[in-house]
Amino acid sequence: MACGPGYLQGLTSPLSSARLENQPYIEGPWLRACGQTNVSCRVVKGKLVEVGKWPWQVSILFLGTYICSGSLIHHQWVLTAAHCLQRSKDPSLYSVMVGVHQLPENGTQLPLTRMTIHKDFSNLVSQDIALLKLRDSISWNPLVQPVCLPNIKFKPSIGSMCWVIGWGTTGKKG
Repeated sequence: MACGPGYLQGLTSPLSSARLENQPYIEGPWLRACGQTNVSCRVVKGKLVEVGKWPWQVSILFLGTYICSGSLIHHQWVLTAAHCLQRSKDPSLYSVMVGVHQLPENGTQLPLTRMTIHKDFSNLVSQDIALLKLRDSISWNPLVQPVCLPNIKFKPSIGSMCWVIGWGTTGKKG
């Protein structure tokens, strides 16, 4: 994507249920679309960045400090890695920040009421998945949107394009 200074790309078309028939699983009236982005470009620290490209990405905080990323999958649920929650099993010590593009940046910080870690998680590789339940339901806006989830039968074809997003270090050491 190419963006010029102050150029607003505009809202992408939401994925309809018909387009998602063989891929993401959609259930319930709470979700009318997923995978929707609203990209605008701006200069941050001298570099052109695409704000709103990953509106489902959240920052997971432990005692107010960033520890991991997650993805919004519902108005009250975040999908993340189980290893992110090894510091404590007390959900009140964790929170989630939504609507953030770069760290540190102020966003809406939301408390948790529950953490569900896969029952077979025991190391950093196997079954490394968890769900976080937000205390309050959030409203979608251009910078806060749900990600699409595949159905149980979905198998990506060889050569499929995939992305990994987060606020980690880039390069050989990160």
